[in-house]
Amino acid sequence: MARASHHDREQRRLHGHNNNRALAAAAIRVGPHPESIGGPGSSPFRIRRGASPAPIRFPPRAISSTL
Repeated sequence: MARASHHDREQRRLHGHNNNRALAAAAIRVGPHPESIGGPGSSPFRIRRGASPAPIRFPPRAISSTL
């Protein structure tokens, strides 16, 4: 028959929310991230050693006939 007051429920809800946020932040900080220290990563912008990049193509120069 004892019911939790609105204040008690609110405190538990807020505490759980803060705790979840703290756990999520800790999970982000924990663990090695090899791509952040130059190790193998799966970034689409990573240039692999030994692979030649696509050649850079310049547009043809406009030749002026007034020379």
